Amino acid sequence: MPPTNPLSDARILIFDSDKKRGAAIRDALFELGYNCQCASNKDECIEELSSESYKFLFLGDAGDNLGLFPILDTAKKKNVIVNNFAYGDGEWSIKKAVSEIEQTLFDLKYGRN
Repeated sequence: MPPTNPLSDARILIFDSDKKRGAAIRDALFELGYNCQCASNKDECIEELSSESYKFLFLGDAGDNLGLFPILDTAKKKNVIVNNFAYGDGEWSIKKAVSEIEQTLFDLKYGRN
């Protein structure tokens, strides 16, 4: 069972075209007590956003894709907060992404920009 987290009830969707990296980020956030899923392609992301109640969508390298508009449109309709995270190769990129996502959630929770 993951540790208790004040934002654990807020569902988070991670969108990253690298399925292994997205899953690693999801798993690391789960270990910190976050309720996460990941998607690695546009259709999967739209399906997740449409069928589940997410509070946050974090975009990795998938955010660089020009096919992003349908995802953003779906997120807007569902009142999902969208943000980006840094990506790259290797373990450091997973740690950096998790750190950035946590910082963003903290800032949003406490009203910081």
